[in-house]
This record gives sequence, C-alpha cells and structure tokens, in this order.
Amino acid sequence: MRPPHPYPYLAHLFSAYFHEDALDEGQTDDDIIRQFAASSHAHDILGARADILRFLHENAVNPALLATVNRTFKLALSIGSTDAEARAWLTRVQSALAAVVND
Repeated sequence: MRPPHPYPYLAHLFSAYFHEDALDEGQTDDDIIRQFAASSHAHDILGARADILRFLHENAVNPALLATVNRTFKLALSIGSTDAEARAWLTRVQSALAAVVND
C-alpha cells in the first residue's frame, strides 16, 4: 500500500489537469485553472489552495524549490525554469483559486 501524498489536492490538480496533453488544444494555464474550478467541488478547490499555501510555507527558504516541486509532483508540464518562476506560478494559481471560492 502506498502512503498518502503529502499534498493530495495539489497532486490531483497537477495529475488530472496539468497532464502532458493539457496545452495541446491551445489552452493556457489560466484556462486549465478555470476548468479545474468549474468541474471541482468547493472542498477540492479549498484543498488545492491549502496545499499550495502549505507547500510554499514549508519551502519558504528552499534554495531548490523548482526541483522540489518536480520531485514531489512528478510534473508533466513545466511551471517555470527558475525557483522564482515556480513560486510565482504557485502563488498565482492560489490567488486564482481564492477568487473562485470568494465569488
């Protein structure tokens, strides 16, 4: 039996919505986030936000954030080429999901 993922909601967002074919039809990251929000229960959206916030908090001083993201989630798509870009991407997604929940 596999142990549970430490960030299950964020892992689901990455695996189900940011898979290797996700951008094939001209979708942007923002389109995919909107699709996730439209097709998910409120608790899944809140869980993804919480996972992002916790991941960023736990890796606040991590000098290898991007490598940690890739190792933890085994991403099919890139969320940046630097630690700063990865942090900005995660922060932007968390903010977009917060806006959806607060509507």
